Amino acid sequence: MSIEETKAIVRRYLAGGRQNWEAVVDLDRMRVVDTPGMPDTDDWEILLAHGESDNPREFFENLSGGVQDIIAEGNKVVVRWTMNGTAKKPFKHPLLYVTIPVGTTIARRGISIFTLDAGMVIEERTYEDRLGVLEQLGLAPTAP
Repeated sequence: MSIEETKAIVRRYLAGGRQNWEAVVDLDRMRVVDTPGMPDTDDWEILLAHGESDNPREFFENLSGGVQDIIAEGNKVVVRWTMNGTAKKPFKHPLLYVTIPVGTTIARRGISIFTLDAGMVIEERTYEDRLGVLEQLGLAPTAP
């Protein structure tokens, strides 16, 4: 499989939403690992039930962002992503355990590393700039 084909699979994964993942995710083997604040799990259903909606438009308006960089080598694809938006209803961040109040504009940034096998995503590792979110909410001091 070419580098461009592996990137295309990850782009489909990111764009598809959970209801469309069966086309690009091996649900029997999918594993989310080393995501700070989340348990390593082979049980995809536990992750899906964790509480974050797969549709950020449910909680945020004026959404912008997306894939900033995508780099692939072998069976690994690395994505640097952003999501900016204004909360239109209270959003409980699934890993920070804080609620983003209505009217608050937040910029979320992170890096996700995907592992593919036989043309399917089998592993995801995501690292989000959680300190940046806390700073934006006034819950952590910012650098002078």
